[in-house]
Amino acid sequence: MKRFFTLVLLSVISLSAGFAISLNQLHIVADDGTYLGSFENRYSSNSVYNEYGDYGSKYSSKSIMTETHTAGCR
Repeated sequence: MKRFFTLVLLSVISLSAGFAISLNQLHIVADDGTYLGSFENRYSSNSVYNEYGDYGSKYSSKSIMTETHTAGCR
C-alpha cells in the first residue's frame, strides 16, 4: 500500500512539474517486472480501482489492495 501512495504522489509531482500525462496511461510495475495494474477507470479489468478485477480486488493475489500483498515482491 505504501508503494501505491508513493506512485500517486510521484504522479502528482510529475503533473505539477509540467509533464502532461493522463492517469489512464500510468501502469504499476513491480521492481521484478510483475505487472500490478493501472490507474484506469473503475470498470477496466486492469484497473486498481476495479474492486471486482484481478488488480483491484482485496481478495486477488495479483492485487496491491490486499492486506497481505505479495504480488511483485521477491
